[in-house]
Amino acid sequence: MFGFFSFYSILISLLAFFYIPLSTNRDTKKQDHYFYLASIVLFFFAAFRAETVGGDLESYLPLFQESKYDSSLSEIYNSSLVYGYEIGFLVLCRLINFISTDGRAFIFITTLLSLIGPFLIVKNYSSNKTYSLFLYVLLGFYTFSMNSIRNAIAVSIVMIAISFLLNNKKSLYFIFILVATTIHTSAIVSVLLFPLVNWHFSLKKILVFIVLLLGFFFILGPYLFSYLLSNVFTQYLDKSGDVYSLSGTGYSLLAVFAFVATICLLIYQNVSKEFDETSQRLNTFFLLSVLLSVLMQAFSTYMAALTRLTNYFYVQVIVLLPTLISNIRNVGIRRLVYVAMFVFFLFIACITFLAPVGDSKVNSSDTIPYVFLNGLFSW
Repeated sequence: MFGFFSFYSILISLLAFFYIPLSTNRDTKKQDHYFYLASIVLFFFAAFRAETVGGDLESYLPLFQESKYDSSLSEIYNSSLVYGYEIGFLVLCRLINFISTDGRAFIFITTLLSLIGPFLIVKNYSSNKTYSLFLYVLLGFYTFSMNSIRNAIAVSIVMIAISFLLNNKKSLYFIFILVATTIHTSAIVSVLLFPLVNWHFSLKKILVFIVLLLGFFFILGPYLFSYLLSNVFTQYLDKSGDVYSLSGTGYSLLAVFAFVATICLLIYQNVSKEFDETSQRLNTFFLLSVLLSVLMQAFSTYMAALTRLTNYFYVQVIVLLPTLISNIRNVGIRRLVYVAMFVFFLFIACITFLAPVGDSKVNSSDTIPYVFLNGLFSW
């Protein structure tokens, strides 16, 4: 192995090396071209990873290869009951089987489906697309897409649904949410985004909103958690049915999200006067989404698996933060904030998704060491 941290270190370094000359360039076409190039590079390394990169592949690939392209819908439904996977995911496996029964086809297509939503929302709404890609890698979304495949595809579909919601195509929004739910049941929580799209922002309202969320969490959170565990996430119950098999481990991540949400709120208050009506509506929506991510992550302190609910809200960070920073009028302060946030997220990345588990040379998402194809080279 070339080096434990080498793949992600080299990847981030290359992105930064080529981006720095463009960061002060006013030519938006050049910056857009770099965004497309960087997106292709990220897709390439994820789509052509070995079958050992991403812990969930060891379960999904056998399931995919067992899926028959000539299976009837009733057989697929029965399989969903046997294997415990959502019917939409099994239908997807069947559709991929029409193209190829090779496991590489499964990895390629699921990678495309996992990345297209986040990349699309960055393309449409971020004021600094490449910086958004940095955050995408540093926050662990990139490795997340290689590991929690069903959840990542559902998140990607929800990101597409958000584009419809922001364009007042509410019917399409709900249709895409429904489709996402058939891939991963947790996607149903994203309906909470719907009332945020027309929220009229004021500091007083947002503070009341935060207090209500915190009150909801501390008063009703334990009861809601117990209900979800007993009725939805039953696979995490002990065989006795009354002992939790997983405890919450999300305190550090909760602190990070709370810090980022606070930074976003402070910057918003200082730059919101520069927004036109459309920008005000969009940035308010993304800000409220990020604040909701704090609430969702709070639940993961009860059970780590509930972080999967948070994924539908804190993806919006990669759009909101660069957009807010780009609206800081003082050039010196703007650059300083860009650098400070980059260093902060790089530090967080090094101690979270890049951190090895125990004495082993793997990380929690099983994406390190990175292996290209089936061992052509590894990092």
